[in-house]
Amino acid sequence: MFLAARSLLRVVGFARAGATGRLLGEMQYRLGGRDRRRMQAEMAQALGRPADDSALPAMLREAYRVNTAAVLEI
Repeated sequence: MFLAARSLLRVVGFARAGATGRLLGEMQYRLGGRDRRRMQAEMAQALGRPADDSALPAMLREAYRVNTAAVLEI
């Protein structure tokens, strides 16, 4: 995984690590249906909100984007 991330950043440039991470996080959010639903349910439980709270998908999506960007920037 590390080698793939490093190779990708060499291609796009280390200055674009944040933008690349946000794009990859967005893709991971959209393509990871089963994991996304599980994490959304767990997030609702941790926050004490109902599982169908309309704010949860936006929070989870942002978490994917920020986390993946941070991993690539390190």
